[in-house]
Amino acid sequence: MILTYAQLELGSDLSMQLFQELRRTTSLQIQGATVVAVLKSCENKPDLTAGQQIHSLIVKSSLSHLTLVSNALVHMSSKCKQVGDAHKAFLDIVHKDDSSWSSIIGTYKQK
Repeated sequence: MILTYAQLELGSDLSMQLFQELRRTTSLQIQGATVVAVLKSCENKPDLTAGQQIHSLIVKSSLSHLTLVSNALVHMSSKCKQVGDAHKAFLDIVHKDDSSWSSIIGTYKQK
């Protein structure tokens, strides 16, 4: 449901609300796919502050080792016009894949 809202520009706020509710639920652990969906909502309605909060959560929860999550972070930073943050997130990716490279190239292409 979070991803569905995240894909809609008007649903980005709802996506973030659902995510905050999930975080308040102590019995559930946040998964990488959920974080990717929330980052998508930050890029659809460029919301740097929310993106930075999610980034902090990624670091605290040790999800940054997941290439999929790191790629989403690069892409979100790029969409929010934060080239330096996108570059740093790219450098932090341990196992870069095609999507990693495409995201960082796209970041510099739009600059």
